[in-house]
Amino acid sequence: MSATLDVAPVTIAAWRAREACVAALERAGTPAEKAEIQARNLVEADLRGHASHGIVRLPVLLERVGNGRIDVHAQPVVHRHGVAAATIDANADFGPCAAWLALSVAAESARSHGVGVVAIRRANHLGLLATYVERMALDGMIGIVTSTTEAMVHAPNSIEPLLGTNPLAIGIPVDGADGPVVLDMATSTVSMGEVLRLAATGSPVPAGWGIDEDGHPATEAARLSTLSTFGGSKGYGLSLCLGVVTALLAGTPHGEEVRGTLDTTSPSTKADLVICISPGVFGVETAPVAAYLERIRNSHSDGAGFPFIPGDRSRRLRAERLENGIPVDRDVLRSVFAAAGDPFDTSP
Repeated sequence: MSATLDVAPVTIAAWRAREACVAALERAGTPAEKAEIQARNLVEADLRGHASHGIVRLPVLLERVGNGRIDVHAQPVVHRHGVAAATIDANADFGPCAAWLALSVAAESARSHGVGVVAIRRANHLGLLATYVERMALDGMIGIVTSTTEAMVHAPNSIEPLLGTNPLAIGIPVDGADGPVVLDMATSTVSMGEVLRLAATGSPVPAGWGIDEDGHPATEAARLSTLSTFGGSKGYGLSLCLGVVTALLAGTPHGEEVRGTLDTTSPSTKADLVICISPGVFGVETAPVAAYLERIRNSHSDGAGFPFIPGDRSRRLRAERLENGIPVDRDVLRSVFAAAGDPFDTSP
């Protein structure tokens, strides 16, 4: 990425951004229903403050369509294993399209048997995972989603990027107006998308984000060669186990052989795992959870901010941005609207 990119933010209404993404995808041959699903996932990421998974991803997706790495007419195939497990061969479909199918299959099993587990292979980038686990939680289910990614993260005492950022999302249903618990986190210190954004402006990176080619802590985004896991050995252990389990169940490669979420030419070889659990089948109520969470929120000390529950801040930001618009880098908007054939004015 060049350091001359125009990353000055432009504020745009969420519906306008989604409309442009849909138009760009349809111009590339994507059926309307699939275009809408993919576009909503991108805009949701921007609404919740995860710009690295937002509409900035659209140009790569469009190139992958053009290169035949995303099949806009893909028909995923469900292979069932017993009563509560399944594998989905996405056949190079858009990631969100495959993910919503997996949610449906997993929830169907969970309603009957208490749990549903679905492994996905040959899907493109799922994008923001929070939307999937939140949907399960709003339906009264516990949702867990994880993915493998390209190797961008080093193990402790290593300089080789052999692990993915291997994100984990968990949604827990909660009675009441505050909404469900929604955790969505990478097991690396930060996403590579944020590093690339800082590199574009020549900005420094905070200590601990990653290391350079010689194994020294990186202070410049352009010199960061591999990310670090969060929490030292604990984050490393979690990342390793999530990656191994997800790839194992999906029957996909590990480590350096994972491709297809960052580049425009490689077939997708990463894996995704969706787990849905029905508390009702276990004969338990979720009402006590709400009281416990409220106890945490009210446990602040004088003069300090209120503790938050995972999902609180993103919901507030989403509401604010739905009302006031989403800040998006000007060059990103130019690219999106050019692809859409839309004359939207992105000039300062």
